[in-house]
Amino acid sequence: MPDTSVAGKPAKADTSGPIWIRAMPELALLLSVAAVVLLLVLLWRQNTEQDRLRLGVEKALAGQRADGDSVRAAFQAATADTAARIAALDGTLRLALTEMSDQARQRLTAQFETTRAVLEAKLTEIQ
Repeated sequence: MPDTSVAGKPAKADTSGPIWIRAMPELALLLSVAAVVLLLVLLWRQNTEQDRLRLGVEKALAGQRADGDSVRAAFQAATADTAARIAALDGTLRLALTEMSDQARQRLTAQFETTRAVLEAKLTEIQ
């Protein structure tokens, strides 16, 4: 850029920035626009990649939730089944204990009657 005079005074040379920017301002503008476009493309690609990763993570979490729900349902079913079995066994056990108690009472009563008859016979014999 040639120095031109302004109102009879020579203009000062532009010394700010690198020489290639001062020499070719159109190229500098073009490179700046290209850098901004490149930056926007990189940001867009990064956003696309983040969306893809986020979708993958959401799918994995949904799968884990479904697995957790199925395990929870299976556990609750097993717990209910076990509780029903324990209740049935409790009733069976109580019935068996009642029958055994009745049988023991009958045997003791029979033994008592036998012992009493023998003792009464001995008492009669002794008198």
